[in-house]
Amino acid sequence: MGSFWSSLLAIAQRSTYIIHLDKSLMPNVFSDHHHWHSSTIDSIKAVVPSSVDRFHSATKLVYSYYSVFHGFSAVLSKDEVETLKKLPGFVSAYKDTTVCSRNSKRSCPRARLAVYEFSFVEGSFTSDLIAAMDQAVADGVDAISICQGYGFIPLYEDAISIASFGAMMKGVLVSDSAGNRGNSVGTVVNGS
Repeated sequence: MGSFWSSLLAIAQRSTYIIHLDKSLMPNVFSDHHHWHSSTIDSIKAVVPSSVDRFHSATKLVYSYYSVFHGFSAVLSKDEVETLKKLPGFVSAYKDTTVCSRNSKRSCPRARLAVYEFSFVEGSFTSDLIAAMDQAVADGVDAISICQGYGFIPLYEDAISIASFGAMMKGVLVSDSAGNRGNSVGTVVNGS
């Protein structure tokens, strides 16, 4: 019975993590980054014992990033993240966080806009925002405007700031305004 409870605890501790990789260390055997990311997920499945059965979610790749951020997001256990840290090319891991987004009115009626949705009924997550930014840069946009708020995170640990820097390095302006939750003190927040 003890192994049942430890298995249940391991499953409950699964979260989405954003994994930052050094693209220069991608092995030549992979044709693209997506195959490298998928293979990395498969390799940790083989190393870390799985307590997942047909009723629970397994380790899975959520997004593969290649434009503003080199890496991927995946549903992982803490043990799987620790295993990833030992692999070549690993830079850092960030636990996915909820970000707050708000609708805004457009004031330039003749502007050509591309809109990338990252806020869904289930919530708005960092991994979704980075995927939208990644696709926008791949599509050749000149600017990205983000209106969302999240708490203070040191820049070197903030996946959104790192992705914004990656977009800037590709010549894309990233404007990130504060999320607004009302007219009280401390309701306008942006950590970057």
